Amino acid sequence: ESIPMYKGYMMDTGSGKTFISTLLIKWVAARNTGGDKITVFLVPKVALVQQQGEFISKQTTLRVRQFSGATAHDMGDRESWRKEFEDADVFVMTGE
Repeated sequence: ESIPMYKGYMMDTGSGKTFISTLLIKWVAARNTGGDKITVFLVPKVALVQQQGEFISKQTTLRVRQFSGATAHDMGDRESWRKEFEDADVFVMTGE
């Protein structure tokens, strides 16, 4: 089951976007009783990977991994990605 996200109006800095996203991630994780799903949180900039990843880690007990172009595994390295999927609940990453 996926939750559709829609582009809407821009919200100001400090308006609670990350807080609301974290509440949604916690809600989705609580419904995932099988433990076999990952939540992917995409951000537009590399600097936001660390910022959002740290916030989610501090606000939840979920296992968060952070990936950007400089830190991500080679897409062909299936074994490394398999390990990441086994050891994480949330991936915070850029779309690149």
